[in-house]
Amino acid sequence: MGKLFERHAFAVGGLTCAVYEQSFSGTEVVDVELSLHHLVSVREVNGGGLRAQGAFDGGRFVTRRMSDLDIFLLPAGHRWSGTFSGSASARVLACDLDPSIFKSVLGDRTGFDLEPYFGESRIAPGILERLEALCLTPDAFPRAYADALTTVLTFELFRARSNKPFSPNQAQFGASRFKPVLDHIEGVLESDPSLSDLASLMGLSVSHFSHAFTAAYGVAPHRYILQRRIEKAKALLRTSDATVAMISERVGFSSQSRFSQIFARQTGITPSAYRMKQHNV
Repeated sequence: MGKLFERHAFAVGGLTCAVYEQSFSGTEVVDVELSLHHLVSVREVNGGGLRAQGAFDGGRFVTRRMSDLDIFLLPAGHRWSGTFSGSASARVLACDLDPSIFKSVLGDRTGFDLEPYFGESRIAPGILERLEALCLTPDAFPRAYADALTTVLTFELFRARSNKPFSPNQAQFGASRFKPVLDHIEGVLESDPSLSDLASLMGLSVSHFSHAFTAAYGVAPHRYILQRRIEKAKALLRTSDATVAMISERVGFSSQSRFSQIFARQTGITPSAYRMKQHNV
């Protein structure tokens, strides 16, 4: 049972992921306890079907016919004893996470741990799709992107399977984890980056992204974008001869009057007065 086909993998920090296709025929007895958190996402099942029977930590017996997008989560120190049986092939995403990386999300907070789970995925599918893409084409993504996904996956695991209530306010995402988002924002300040576009970079829903971003920076994404536009406008007022109308357009405002209003609200001074003040320094 379990003939393994081509395997694609990547590793970053305390996360290792692999995508592979495996054929099954017969029954395999499994009794496993690991020092790492082990997550398996069933991407696709083809053929007659696969069935899992067993229990976590000697508890309630689980019987489940595996289907597309099921996940199996075995946290570090927990045990799964049972069997996998059937005749089919499956494409699988398997991830191992070192418990130490959870400090990047929880900091010094204690008392939180993960509970075992087997069933329909409660993790935003975009995250798993991006992890799969990283495995298949690791050279197509910067290291910062993989770092960000590691943090987002950790957050999603706690959101879905924490042993006690967990909210975004209990997470502390490092700024480096959001580097792909910040870089994207800097590149499109003259346009209007949507929250859905930014959230997709992290593999999150808009609401989850907004909560995570606010937890990391203490400010909502739209407010951060506005602040960056004003900062860029201030730099242009100091260093260029562009008119206020031109600068307004270059930092994404639809009208000069709206730009001047927001600029004065943020700085306490109009754009023209700011430029004059800087030139007189």
